[in-house]
Amino acid sequence: MKNLSPDCFLLLTQIPSAKAIVSSSVTYTFDELRNKVLSTAGYLQKQNIYAGDRVGFIGQNDINFVINILALWQLSAVPVPINTRLTEFEIDEQLTDARCSAVLSQKEFSGRIKNTGRKIIKYPFEIEVDNSFTGFQEIKANDPAVIIFTSGSASKS
Repeated sequence: MKNLSPDCFLLLTQIPSAKAIVSSSVTYTFDELRNKVLSTAGYLQKQNIYAGDRVGFIGQNDINFVINILALWQLSAVPVPINTRLTEFEIDEQLTDARCSAVLSQKEFSGRIKNTGRKIIKYPFEIEVDNSFTGFQEIKANDPAVIIFTSGSASKS
């Protein structure tokens, strides 16, 4: 399989003013979404998140979830979504099993993450508009995209 252009990845072939995300709380055009994703990716890169890093992700299903996942992909990092209903022990077990070097945590869940040397990045975070991160030249189609634990993953017998 060939590598993908970031233009395809962020759907830049769409009309920039067309609606990309519509929710009860926010509407983003493709251009606004692209700018938010790239700004977030630049911020995460400044937090030492790099290509190939596995990053645990615990938070509500909301617009920040979408933007953070897209930003991690823009960095070629691998998101590991963690179920918010897991116990502290189960969260730590999944982060360890996935070999996560960092965790993106919605502020209300950060107290449930054990301090085991992983970098914990609490969100939502304040991001200054920074256009210095423009994304990678290509996204490798065969690289891991996400690690997902199922309900059967939580308990080992």
